[in-house]
Amino acid sequence: MNEFTALNTKVRGMTRHLLTIDEWETANNTHSLTEIYQFLLNNPGYHDVINSLKADKITTQTLTQALHTAVFYDFRKLFLFASLKQREILKLYGLRFEYNFIRRSLKTTEAKQLVPILYPPFADYLDNHRGFSTAETVSSESIRKVVSTFSHTAFAPYFEQFGHLFGDNTYEHYAFEETFEQYTWSLAFKKARHMLSRQELATFHDLVGSEIDFSNISIIYRLKFYYEADENYISEQLLSGGRRLKKEELETLIQTSDRQRFQNQLAIFGYPSLVDEMSYRLASERQQRETLSQMEAKLVRLMPNSLLTALHYLNKKNEESERLIHIVEQVGFTSLAQIGKEYSR
Repeated sequence: MNEFTALNTKVRGMTRHLLTIDEWETANNTHSLTEIYQFLLNNPGYHDVINSLKADKITTQTLTQALHTAVFYDFRKLFLFASLKQREILKLYGLRFEYNFIRRSLKTTEAKQLVPILYPPFADYLDNHRGFSTAETVSSESIRKVVSTFSHTAFAPYFEQFGHLFGDNTYEHYAFEETFEQYTWSLAFKKARHMLSRQELATFHDLVGSEIDFSNISIIYRLKFYYEADENYISEQLLSGGRRLKKEELETLIQTSDRQRFQNQLAIFGYPSLVDEMSYRLASERQQRETLSQMEAKLVRLMPNSLLTALHYLNKKNEESERLIHIVEQVGFTSLAQIGKEYSR
């Protein structure tokens, strides 16, 4: 036995609750939010979170929020089960929850909307383990006030450096999204260097670096072929820390003259599936995640006695949740459209 045996046994038990092919067929054939609610309620992987909803108040928004919460619910299970050392590594994965909470808080405050009520264990994790003050954040009425509530978190240095992006009632969205994502990746790498073995760190860099590559491919493709932006401007928007696409490779992509050559260059750089060979359209975010998941699965097999098994499970759960959210949104939109037709008669 090694230090990860107990945790990996826990992960294998949770993996059995991921949806099967037959269950996906059932989910894809639901026709109302009530059907989806009942389907999730009967699934062990979602029962506890879905059971907290009131059956007569099911909406697209409440189901979507519950599915996002389900990912954190499983993260929390593993976090509480893990050793102190393992918890520190799991916090690297948990950065995405902090990242999303900050982005959502800024957006809802600017729109003068209430920040959705937080799942209590989520607020507890952020407040007691990550230096947040969630009650103060959700009750803040200005952007600057929201930003001030992050002063004791790992993101405090970012807001000190980029405080000029935030006013009382609004903020510079594009500059924030680019710089905040870059800071989060840098923070993850910095923390990983102190926690992981050389082999684990190399694996972590491969996975995160590939995500950065995907982001840069998307930025170049859209700015170049959709907006016909200046090459210097495109270069300024790119993230550093990629796995395969360093400065020279990125410049080569920026300078390609058409979509076919762009696709050919991606194949040379090791990403042949990210642009369709027939239409030359960029792969969807879901397809990009599937590519990353396949890579991650190979690394898990190479390193079975590591925390990578737990992180891979959480990513699979997140992918599953996103697919279910897509079904919820489709069914919810169809239901609203049908109500609209009946109302107009």
